[in-house]
Amino acid sequence: MSARSVGVARGARTNLGLLALLAAAFVTGWVAFAFATAAARWSLGLHAAGGFGVIALLPWKSMIIRRGLGRPRGDRWASALFGVLVLISLLAGLLHSTGLLVYWGQLTAMDFHVGAAIAAV
Repeated sequence: MSARSVGVARGARTNLGLLALLAAAFVTGWVAFAFATAAARWSLGLHAAGGFGVIALLPWKSMIIRRGLGRPRGDRWASALFGVLVLISLLAGLLHSTGLLVYWGQLTAMDFHVGAAIAAV
């Protein structure tokens, strides 16, 4: 097995892990939003764990991104837009949960968090 095929296999596992974590974060976020009660607290814990899991995989994803930027493709803008939306959602979620940013103008950090997540989907 060549070094390139090992790198591709690791990249595929990273991407599958990110897909699973983002899907879980999306579902648990909607569960928490739908119930909005103490009974939904378990979903918020899973939601936060999924977000931190995504953050933990960012160093590996950055290597995949660098490899992909070396290939000329016409649809790179869609991948870049998706990545920016996910990063906005992650950052806004962190800022909201820590209380470091509650409002930015007339919008809340939660508005950015949810809006970027929905736009990414």
